[in-house]
Amino acid sequence: MSSMLSTGSEGTTSYYESRAEESALERNAAMSLIEAEEASKEIQREGEAMLGTERTLFAKAGVDPTKGSPLAVQEETAKEIQYQKAKVKWSGMEQARMYKWGAKMAKKKGDVALASAITSTTMNIIQIVASAIGGGMGAGGAAGTISGGGAMGAAAGAVAGSMGQGGTFLSNLFRSGSGLSGSRRRGYGMSD
Repeated sequence: MSSMLSTGSEGTTSYYESRAEESALERNAAMSLIEAEEASKEIQREGEAMLGTERTLFAKAGVDPTKGSPLAVQEETAKEIQYQKAKVKWSGMEQARMYKWGAKMAKKKGDVALASAITSTTMNIIQIVASAIGGGMGAGGAAGTISGGGAMGAAAGAVAGSMGQGGTFLSNLFRSGSGLSGSRRRGYGMSD
């Protein structure tokens, strides 16, 4: 019995591991954006220092930095600074997007693991109950197992056997999968 329920425990563990992975990836995404912003600010500081150095060199050479080639050089430097800032920010956003995608996949993986654990545990409990009921009911349980084809049929057979029905009515009801009205349509009445 413990091996039958361990599947549910493993699924639950997998669910919590996936949630932890999701949280870690979300944190990484946030850190990517923060690091990109910090790198962009550093590029801005370095760029301003470079422009200041250019102005100083032009001034020492006796050239007016607001006209002609010196102005063009400074404009080109400013454009390069803006390009490098945008490149760093875009890279950080792209990395964050990948982390967020990974977090979403980890969440889905955890949800699937939990659903699987619930389904597996439920089926195992049904089997345990069916075998316990079927084993104690004699012919009714056996008839349900044979005619019902599985755990639901065994449970139905056991219940019907305890009611003196011989397992046929409820077993056929569960086997047909269409409920009471389906069993009546097929000619399985209460007197079977």
